[in-house]
Amino acid sequence: MPTQPPHDEEPGRDDPAEDAVAQRQRLLRPGTISEALRDRTQRAQAGLLVEDDRFAVLVELNLLHARALPGAKKEFLRLYRRTLRGAGDRTPVEVATNYFRCVLTQDEVERLVRADQEGRDTGERTIYRVWPDFRVEQFIDRSVATVKGDAALRSYQASGLGVTWAVVDSGVNERHPHFGEHANLLYKWGGVGFDGFQAVDASQAPVAPVEQPYQFAAGRFFNLDANAVIKNGGPPSGSHSDIVHPEIAWMLLSAAGITPRAG
Repeated sequence: MPTQPPHDEEPGRDDPAEDAVAQRQRLLRPGTISEALRDRTQRAQAGLLVEDDRFAVLVELNLLHARALPGAKKEFLRLYRRTLRGAGDRTPVEVATNYFRCVLTQDEVERLVRADQEGRDTGERTIYRVWPDFRVEQFIDRSVATVKGDAALRSYQASGLGVTWAVVDSGVNERHPHFGEHANLLYKWGGVGFDGFQAVDASQAPVAPVEQPYQFAAGRFFNLDANAVIKNGGPPSGSHSDIVHPEIAWMLLSAAGITPRAG
């Protein structure tokens, strides 16, 4: 069962000495709203502002909801419509299995979280955490450290020289809202897209059955059509992770040059 680390427990309830502001803030459990969302300067520096005082957030749903993830999704959408009646033109967009993207003000974020938490235990809450929806940027110069390539080079002198590499580009959903908005699915960048390498002279071939040899060669690119193999999976991720197949293992081992060659 998927788990999420618990937030800190909230203070005791019904303290008569608390004023209205303190009571309101007490209902926002520590850790539920990312610290970056509470500071206007940080929001602006991170490029989160969309218009006026509204900014983009990602609402992570509670995986421990009593009615599991489908129940959490339905209850969150009901909570959103009930709590933020004036935000009807800003419907949450489901961007991953347990994430919704919303455009809200700080007050709306706090109202939403407060309504979700008040009088509910962990199994009834729909929101686990509200994150900033940061702009995605390229960090090619940092990718070596991200995948521990620098450690592999230092420890094992694994430079990658002479190694054949492959990209398994599986399960891209052409109906995803991003591609409709930006119209960048079809060969916009001339690189690796939903249809393989486009900016180089790449050979085209279907994924081969196990034990059928590939004609891989150093210095050449190959587009292997895996539509007949990588095809199972529901929304929103589609077949992106449907890669556990003997044919895929054979393809990767062949690319690495560690399969028996036909005599």
